[in-house]
Amino acid sequence: MNPSQGSQDWQANWKAQKGGEPPMKSDLACTKARTLERKLKLHFWGVPALLMVFAIKGALYFAQFPEPWIRAGWAWGSITLIYAAARWLQAGQPVGLQSAAASEACADFLRTELGRKRARILELRWILLLLFPAHFATWWGGGPVAVAKRLGIEWNAFLQFQASPCPLIGFALLLAFIWFKFGQEADALQEEMQALS
Repeated sequence: MNPSQGSQDWQANWKAQKGGEPPMKSDLACTKARTLERKLKLHFWGVPALLMVFAIKGALYFAQFPEPWIRAGWAWGSITLIYAAARWLQAGQPVGLQSAAASEACADFLRTELGRKRARILELRWILLLLFPAHFATWWGGGPVAVAKRLGIEWNAFLQFQASPCPLIGFALLLAFIWFKFGQEADALQEEMQALS
């Protein structure tokens, strides 16, 4: 007899006798659910905290540079990051999983929380695109050069690089990379949700 057929027969017998999932499948779903629950708690507070660190840095630069275009760019960027953090938190904390949750409760938790995480990632991806006009305004006003000079960098080649469109192009490529990676993550979450169905 084929070993995989024997495994299928054992699972079919278990379902027929006990009326439920085999214990290995149940344990796997609940293990995944508990791992996801821990990660979501970390992400729920970690992502907004990181966004707020960058927003505070932008607010400090806003206060340090009097040039209007640089100020406009840093203000726009800070507001965008604060908005992104607020939207992330607005979705609410992940639902807690009971310690004695059954297989179906674990699967429902996984479906619900993976869907919420996917929606957050897709929304954050769109919000982060709003950072490009902020970076453009800062670059237009000479922000990269001003920041380099404030840091005490007087190397002409570096200052010329900062004055060129290269920092703007680099930021656009960074946003494109983030867009791509967030899209990949959303697709992976969608596949995982479909596998649970």
